Amino acid sequence: MTEFYMFLVIIFEIVATTSPKMTQEFTVLKPSLFVILFYAFSHYFFSKVVLKMNLGSGKELEQSK
Repeated sequence: MTEFYMFLVIIFEIVATTSPKMTQEFTVLKPSLFVILFYAFSHYFFSKVVLKMNLGSGKELEQSK
């Protein structure tokens, strides 16, 4: 499930990053709301990934072998 959440993070981040041109400097409401919503979804799913994924350093992984 973590991989699926990470996939969603990437998709939402790409869409949110490429969409600000449609907002015309955030003066058009509907595209602006989509950008904000996609960034919110991206951050939400990334928080789920961080909770589940092992974020230990390589040194810790090397010592456990």
